Amino acid sequence: MARPATAAVRLLTGEREPCRLATTANIDVDAGGLLTIDGVQTVEGDRVLVKDQTDGSENGIRTVSAGQWYRAADARTARTMQKGTTVHVAEGSTNAGKTYVFNTLNPVIGDTALAIVFYQSDDGIGIINAAIAAGLSSVGSAITAGLALITAAVSAAGFPASPVANTFLQRNAGNTAYAAKTTTEVRNALAAAVYASDRTAVKALDPTKDRAATTYGEGLGRNGQWLPYLTSSLSASVQAEATADTAEGKYLTSGSYTWIRLHSGPRNASWYGVVGDGTTDDTAALTAAFAGSAVGCVVMLPPGCNPLVDTTFTMPDGATLIGSQPAIGGFTPSTTYATINRIYVNSAATISIGSNCTLKNLGIFRKGLTFNITSAQVAAQFLGTGVTIRNSVADVLIEDCLVLGFNQGIRSISGATSCSRITINRVHGDCQNGIFLEASTDITRISECHFWPFVTIGSVPETNGAQNDRTGAAFSLKAPHDWTQVRGCFSFAYATGYLVTDADQVVFLNCGADGHAATPLAGTIGFRLVNSAADIKYIGCQTAAQDIGFQSDTTSAATAPATYTACNTWECATYGFNVTSGAASFSNCQTRRTGAAASSAGWNVAATAVVDMDQCSIYGYDIGINNAVGAVTRHRGTIFSGILTGNIINPYMATLASASAVTPNAVDTVFSVSGTTGIQTINNARSYAGRSITLIFANNNTRLLGGGNIAIGTSYYCGKNEAVTLVSDGVNWFPQGDKFKKTWVGTSAPNALSNSSTSAQNIFPSTQDEINVEAATLYRFRTKIGINTGATSHTTSFGIGGTATITSMAYTAMATSTAGSTTLGTPQMASPKTASATALTAASTAIRTDIFIEGEIRVNAAGNIAPQITFSAGPTGTCEIDTDSWFEIEKVAGNASVAVGDYA
Repeated sequence: MARPATAAVRLLTGEREPCRLATTANIDVDAGGLLTIDGVQTVEGDRVLVKDQTDGSENGIRTVSAGQWYRAADARTARTMQKGTTVHVAEGSTNAGKTYVFNTLNPVIGDTALAIVFYQSDDGIGIINAAIAAGLSSVGSAITAGLALITAAVSAAGFPASPVANTFLQRNAGNTAYAAKTTTEVRNALAAAVYASDRTAVKALDPTKDRAATTYGEGLGRNGQWLPYLTSSLSASVQAEATADTAEGKYLTSGSYTWIRLHSGPRNASWYGVVGDGTTDDTAALTAAFAGSAVGCVVMLPPGCNPLVDTTFTMPDGATLIGSQPAIGGFTPSTTYATINRIYVNSAATISIGSNCTLKNLGIFRKGLTFNITSAQVAAQFLGTGVTIRNSVADVLIEDCLVLGFNQGIRSISGATSCSRITINRVHGDCQNGIFLEASTDITRISECHFWPFVTIGSVPETNGAQNDRTGAAFSLKAPHDWTQVRGCFSFAYATGYLVTDADQVVFLNCGADGHAATPLAGTIGFRLVNSAADIKYIGCQTAAQDIGFQSDTTSAATAPATYTACNTWECATYGFNVTSGAASFSNCQTRRTGAAASSAGWNVAATAVVDMDQCSIYGYDIGINNAVGAVTRHRGTIFSGILTGNIINPYMATLASASAVTPNAVDTVFSVSGTTGIQTINNARSYAGRSITLIFANNNTRLLGGGNIAIGTSYYCGKNEAVTLVSDGVNWFPQGDKFKKTWVGTSAPNALSNSSTSAQNIFPSTQDEINVEAATLYRFRTKIGINTGATSHTTSFGIGGTATITSMAYTAMATSTAGSTTLGTPQMASPKTASATALTAASTAIRTDIFIEGEIRVNAAGNIAPQITFSAGPTGTCEIDTDSWFEIEKVAGNASVAVGDYA
C-alpha cells in the first residue's frame, strides 16, 4: 500500500487516509464489536469504510472497537466528506485495491444520506478481462431469452404476423393492434402535401384524399403550394375569378373542386407565365394576371423580371402593378437601371390605365432604346407613349417610376374630358415630352418629378461636347382646374419646362427649370402660361439658363391675374419675365443677368398686358422694365441694379379726366388728372378702404370741392404738377398735407360796404364770408384788408363774428390811413386780445385804409367765423373792400396746446 499522505496534503487534495476494509452489506454500527468484514477479521483500531448502510446517514469512515463504531477523527465534518473526497481500501475479498469517492454535496453529518461510489481499481485490466469472460459465457442464453421476450411482446401488442410491402404500421382506433397503411394513407393522416410535378398533376389528384399539393417542376416562378376547396363553397366573386384565370396563376379547376394557390401579399406575375426576359411578348400574360380579379388586385414583378409589351397592355380599373424596388434616379444603364424591373413597351403600344390604377417601382422603357445618344438621334428614337391614362378616370397613382425613350412619357388620352385626382409622385424620365395631362380636375397632384436627359450617360447632359435638348415640354397641363398642384418638380434642357394652357386654379410650388448655362437656346422658356388663366399661382419657382424665364400669354383680366410670388430667374438670355398679354402680378420676385445683351430686359411687358410688381429686384439687364406703349405696369419698391440702358421704358401712369365725379379703377394708386373741372366726388371709396390714392394735376387751377365725399370745406385749388394724396375710409376721402389745414378767402372784385352803417360788416361777399372751424382747435390766421371809403372822419375796427364759440383770440395789427392806395401812410400798431371789434386806426378823413393782421384763435365750440370791420361813423362816399384783400386761417393743434413739434 502506498505511503499515506500527511494530513495537510490530504486536506488539499481531498483524499482521506486509507481504510483497511470496506463493507459489502449493512452492519450494526451502534452494536459494533470485532466483526468480519469482506472476509477479514477486524481488530480494534482498524479503519473501515462503511458504505452500504440501509440508513445512508450512517455511511462514512469508522474506527473498529469492541463496542460502538465511531466516525474516524479525520472524517467527521461536512468538509472532510465533501463530494469528490476519495478513500483507498487496502484489503478484502471484494474491495481490496479499490478507491471509492464520496458523492454527496454539502452533507449534514448524521442527517444526510452519504452516497459512496466506486471510483477506480488498482487492477483495471483484470476487471475488464473478467467482464469479457463473464459476458461471453452469457451471450447465448441472453439472446435466446431476449428473442423470446420480443416475440411475446409483438404478439401481445397486435403486430401483424407477416410484413406487408410498401406499408407503414399505424395503431388502430381501438388501441388493440397495428394495421398496415399505404404511403398515401399515412400522408393523409399526417396532413402532408403531395409533391406534384406541375399544375396538370395537381388537377389529377383526389382532393378527398390529397388535402394539399406542392408543385416542383415548373420553375421558380410558377411552383407553389395549393389547397383544394369545393367550388360550390366558394363565393360567387371567387368562382368568377377562378373561371377567368385561364392562365392558372392562382386557381386550378378540376371537377367539383378548385385548387387555390397558397400565398400572401401581391400576386407574382411569373405565376401567369410572364417570362420577363425583355424579348418574349408578355402582354397576354400580364393581361391574364389581372383577368377576372376584383378591384384592388396587386401584381408584382419579381426581381429580374423585365417584361416586353409588344401590344397595348390594358390594366383593368382598380389594378396595381408594382416592381420589386423604387425605380428613380441614376445615370448609367449598366448599373442603376440593371437593378430595377423594366417594362419594355413597343412604340406602337402603350400601358393603358384606368380608375383606381397604380403603377409603382417600375422602369418603363421604349423597346429598342439605346443610350448615350445625341439630340439629333432623339427624334428618331423617342417614339410613342409610355403610359396612357384613359378618359373619364379618377384616383390614378403613378410613383417611383423611371420613364425613358418615348415621345410622350405619361399622358392622358388625347381629347380627354375628365381626369380626376391624378397623383404622380417621384417619376423621373427622359422623353421628348414628359408628363402631359389633359382636363385634370379635382386636386390632381404632381410632386417631386424630374425630367432630364437621362438617356445621356454622364454627369452633364452632353454627348461628345454637344448639348442634349428636348424639343417638347417636360410638364404640360391642358385645361386643368379644381386645385391642381405641381410641387417640387424639376426639368432640364427642355424647350419648355412647364406649359399650362386654359387653366383654372393651379398652383406651382418650388418647381425649377434649368438649361445649359453657357449658351441658353433661343426660344426656350422655363414656365409658360397660355390662353385663359384664372387663379394661377407660381410660388417659390426658379428658372435658369433659358431664353425666357417666365412667360405669360394669357387672356386673364386685370381683376384675376396670374400671381408669381418669390420666383427667381438667373441668366435668362432675353427676358427674365415676359408678359405678352393678359394680367400678371409679381411679388418679391427677382431676375439676374450678367453680360446682358442689347434689348434684354428683366421684365418685358407688351402693349395689351397689365402687370403689377411689388418689391421686385432686377440686376444686370440692358433694360429693367421694358414697357411697350400702352402697357400697364404698376411697380412699387422695385430695386434696379447694374441696368445698362434704362430702368423703365415708357413708364406707366393711370389717368383721370377731371369732372364733378371721377372714378379711379380700384387698382392703381397714382393718377394723372387732366382738365380743370372741379372734382367734388371720388367714387370707388369702398374699393380703396384703408388705402390712399395720389392725384397729380396736369393743369393749373383744378379744384377739389367740398359738398361731396371729399372731406374739405368749400374748395381748394391745385396747381400744375401738384400731387395730392387722399385716404379712403370706405365712404369719404381725406386729403393729406398742410395745404388742407388752411382756408384762404380773397376777393376777385370789390365788395361793396354800407357808407353809413356803424354796425359790423362782413369783409367778403355772402358766398364766401363765413369760414367753418372745428371745436377745441387752435388756429393761426393772417389777413390783408384794403378799404376804400369817403372823406367823412371815422375810425376803422376789426373783429370776428359768426356762430363758433371762441375761447380766446389775440393778434397783432398794423394799419395805415392815407389819401389813396398809392400814398404813403404812417403805420398804426395794436395788439388786441379779443374777438370783438377793436379800433385799429385813429379817426381820420383818409379815404384809404390798409390793415395787416397775424394772430391766433382758440375755438371751443364748432361753428363758423366771419372777418368783419366796423366804422365809428358813416364814411360817406363809395365804401368797399378792395380786390387785393384776403383772409387765411390754418389749423395748428388742440385749443389747449402751448407747443407743437420737436421742442425741449
